[in-house]
Amino acid sequence: MARRAQAAGVPVLALAGSIGKDSSDVHAAGIDAIAGIIPIPMDLDTAVAEGATLLREATERTFRVLLLGSAISSRLGDPRLGTAA
Repeated sequence: MARRAQAAGVPVLALAGSIGKDSSDVHAAGIDAIAGIIPIPMDLDTAVAEGATLLREATERTFRVLLLGSAISSRLGDPRLGTAA
């Protein structure tokens, strides 16, 4: 799905349980950005049991960062967004 989105020029953000040390394979697969959903160290059983909550909270954190970036770009007049300062 990520490669199809990439081919169509659609950015892809993936949420994962953990990210690991090297994300080059993820980016090569067409994923533009990745964020982990586990904010603190926890055992697998806890992560699985709290998966829905972890995903919901990570989604909110991630979209807040996206909104912040959009607001900053708008204020700075980012030419990629077609806005002027």
